Amino acid sequence: EKDKRNSLQKLQDITHIIQPEFYRDQFGKFVVVLGKRVYDLKDTVYKSQLSVKYYEEFGDVFSETTFSKHLSLGIAQAVSKEPRKFPSRIHRIGEKIYYDTKEGVWEFYRGEFFVYTADDPEVPVIFRRYEDNKDAPLEITDESPKELIESITNQYRHDSLQWEYIASFFEPEHSHPIGLFNGEAGAAKSTVSQFIKDLVDPSIATRINFPKDEAGFDPYREKFYVCNYDNIRKITPEIADELCRQAVGSASVKRALYTDGGLYISSGKPRITLNGIKPEPAAFNDLLDRIYPVFMRKLENNKDEEEVTKDISLLLPKIRFTCLKAISKAISTPNEKYERMPRMAAFTLLCEKLNIQFGGTKGDFLEIYRSKIRIAHDAGLDDTFAAVLIEFINLHNNSVMSYSALEWYQKIKEWASEEITIEEDNGKYSYGKKVLIRPEMEAIVKDKDF
Repeated sequence: EKDKRNSLQKLQDITHIIQPEFYRDQFGKFVVVLGKRVYDLKDTVYKSQLSVKYYEEFGDVFSETTFSKHLSLGIAQAVSKEPRKFPSRIHRIGEKIYYDTKEGVWEFYRGEFFVYTADDPEVPVIFRRYEDNKDAPLEITDESPKELIESITNQYRHDSLQWEYIASFFEPEHSHPIGLFNGEAGAAKSTVSQFIKDLVDPSIATRINFPKDEAGFDPYREKFYVCNYDNIRKITPEIADELCRQAVGSASVKRALYTDGGLYISSGKPRITLNGIKPEPAAFNDLLDRIYPVFMRKLENNKDEEEVTKDISLLLPKIRFTCLKAISKAISTPNEKYERMPRMAAFTLLCEKLNIQFGGTKGDFLEIYRSKIRIAHDAGLDDTFAAVLIEFINLHNNSVMSYSALEWYQKIKEWASEEITIEEDNGKYSYGKKVLIRPEMEAIVKDKDF
């Protein structure tokens, strides 16, 4: 008997076989879920799966009009439901951390772990996987994240980059300061930011061009868990405000394109790294409170970038495992009490717990982080030589100083190269250098009198 149903009715029958579910995601966009896979409504993968099943069942193809009507029915279903979050790469539920390696999902809870297959129906979260996501394998080891991370950062002289900061990228719920890598040419700023991206959220898009306006951030904050913006030249006040919103997870509401009154909500709390930034200090106080500055020195013997990447990639699976294990312990540990917490308090408390977990003394991380923020404000992230000059003069305020430009340069450079030493009850420890003398500043001070 001839099937008298129209193509839409037949297509709806196919949906009973593959059982798609329609939702609005955390960004307000309509998506379809097949098993443990999430697709945009107009994604060709979803349409292809429908086409194959339709042809197998009826020996025919459906039209674009039929597919559009099917999507309209799906949207009607999605509108009747609460929006659902489909995280990218990493997710936290209570004290449990879930990490998507693309080949499977690892669950970490108080230092213990369990591994699910990628499409296991028992996994309590559905991850959004994109074509440019790379595999992120984990390797079980008893080594510590501190030793593994420092074996990389110390090798490339990034000794002012605390290992706790890198490990904190694996905690997805807290507000997180923007990593800002600043220094001379040849200081491997891009190398360390790429290391963080490859470690936490490996992708074909390792480095992203910095957007020219606020709207330019939307596709990145939705698609990537770690956004690595490379070679930043300028930040406007509007973009500085947008970066602050992203650091704390605030949503941006805009008018949707091609609508009169429809709203588009861009939310999410991506982890962000920047290098090459030069903002004006007075205009960016809020941003300076939400960054983690790393002042880098020029490497004496630069390694070939391919060689560097190869060396680092061998350790990534172990570092991922140790960081996730350490984070799962830290988030289940009660917070200590501290005075005068920085603005990014939850982040600071997490890093303090990581520091103590691996033999550090209470307040170690906090003291260095405070110093970093203070230096960032003093330096303005733009004129590091000026910051050194101000501090040098303050330290010699009872002296009469009369130097030529070259003598100024030599004395200040020698003073600025000294390590900062902090005295604690249990002894002394040093971290990094006070500040960098940028090449362009060297030229200014050599050529001009004060």
